[in-house]
Amino acid sequence: MKRIFTYHSYKDFLAATIEALGRGAIAKLAEAAGCNRTYLSQALNSKVQLTPDHVLGISDYLKLNEQEVDYFILLLLYERSASKNA
Repeated sequence: MKRIFTYHSYKDFLAATIEALGRGAIAKLAEAAGCNRTYLSQALNSKVQLTPDHVLGISDYLKLNEQEVDYFILLLLYERSASKNA
């Protein structure tokens, strides 16, 4: 799995993480996020977005350091932004 700083989308990072973790990864990440697998799958494959709380739970599960967590949250906020300038 590449470091999070190489990604410009939190969804791309999560997709790569799921692929790297293998079987059962979506269920484990959904549990860590505090959501169900269906919601996590929808967030990865549609306009549905995760929340900062979801990202923090996943960050804890992945044991991301403080800088990685900050970047992960910034990626999330950027994608959630409704601004056309974002």
